[in-house]
Amino acid sequence: MLIVSCVLAALYFLPGTAAGQEEIKVKIGSSGRGEVRFGVEPFVITAPSDKIEQYRQIAYSILLWDLRFSLRFDVDELDDDLRSRMYTDPSKMRKERSKAWLDKGVDVFVRGEISKEDLEYKIAITLNGPASEARILEKTYLAKRSDFRRVIHQMSNDIIYAMTGEHGIGRTSIAFISKRTGNKELFLADCDGFNEKRLTGNRSINLSPAWSPFGDEIIFTSFRDGNPDLFIFNVLSNSTRKYISYPGINSAASWSPDGKEIALTLSKDGNPEIYIVEFWTGKIRRLTYSKGIDTSPSWSPTGKEITFTSDRAGTPAIYVMSKDGSNVRRLTFVGNYNASPAWSPLGDRIAFVGRSVDEGNTDLYVVDVTSKDVMRISAIGDNVDPCWSPDGYHVAFASNRNGAYDIYTITWDGAKLHRITYSGQNYSPAWSPVMLK
Repeated sequence: MLIVSCVLAALYFLPGTAAGQEEIKVKIGSSGRGEVRFGVEPFVITAPSDKIEQYRQIAYSILLWDLRFSLRFDVDELDDDLRSRMYTDPSKMRKERSKAWLDKGVDVFVRGEISKEDLEYKIAITLNGPASEARILEKTYLAKRSDFRRVIHQMSNDIIYAMTGEHGIGRTSIAFISKRTGNKELFLADCDGFNEKRLTGNRSINLSPAWSPFGDEIIFTSFRDGNPDLFIFNVLSNSTRKYISYPGINSAASWSPDGKEIALTLSKDGNPEIYIVEFWTGKIRRLTYSKGIDTSPSWSPTGKEITFTSDRAGTPAIYVMSKDGSNVRRLTFVGNYNASPAWSPLGDRIAFVGRSVDEGNTDLYVVDVTSKDVMRISAIGDNVDPCWSPDGYHVAFASNRNGAYDIYTITWDGAKLHRITYSGQNYSPAWSPVMLK
């Protein structure tokens, strides 16, 4: 057990309907930011009732956050005076607001109405171009109080899809490990940090969650039964089952893009090496044969290559190999410590943790797979455990920049930071795939 503990320390302590389409093109610039000016209007209350004002504000704030977070648009709001102005004539309100958008140079804007019918909120939106006011999208949503946030996230996803043909990430979730209960348990939260909930309660050590490509299951390592075994949590049934339990380490699992295979680290043959297991049959094959520790595999989006951490050259570095274990080559040379690689779903970059020899702290880096150019995207505290958003524009990670470790997201170029968790020690984020249902 002492050997297992020492190896684990090395492995884990890595400090609607479109109508009348206008010709509006959405472009993502070289910095990953949209060039389309996008306006968001406050929702109009059509039938005042208890708490509807509160939900009107919630809907407006979620929509603003989602559209800005998507990086597809330059999102603008109405001036304070026009946003708070009271109207008795709806047509006058629409006319004045449309003129304001036109004066601001906005390309497209969303406006909507909210009312309450029995136990449901009804939210109707239109997506318009300010010059002609041609409708790009028109849709009505019904939301109960319990799923109100989810519905508004879906609204933002529909808007993004109508404008870009790409799926938004508003309804995605981030799984993570938290020690807030005294044990390292598996938790889940919306990608904006709301709706946190605990998924496991085994009062043990749980580590390294990873999502299936279908978003229905999370694989993770747990010491629940004494040995570091692999378990799978089913998000739909809220149930957990043991998956792999070879003697020694069973860790760092990563699902292939098609869901048919899992890359992982096993020490059943003595040394921690990378293996692939066929998900349904359990058949395994070994990929690496080195004297060092090989761990943290991450699939390329094509499923043809795997990046991983190895100290075969003396210090941990990032390597890439073909899925059959051939064509192994070293990718990074940052300082004396490179670990925890995560391959972007766009296929062009790999995020990893590096430690500068001069500064001594661990930071997030992004390396271009083709050119091998490296960019540091974090610089405060220790930053570890990177994972990508499914659209490839954000990296989630754990950082102790405010004292305790919490989960944050940052744009792939390090420009914008968002904090996701605020309590306990939180580690190892895993971003879900896009939820379409």
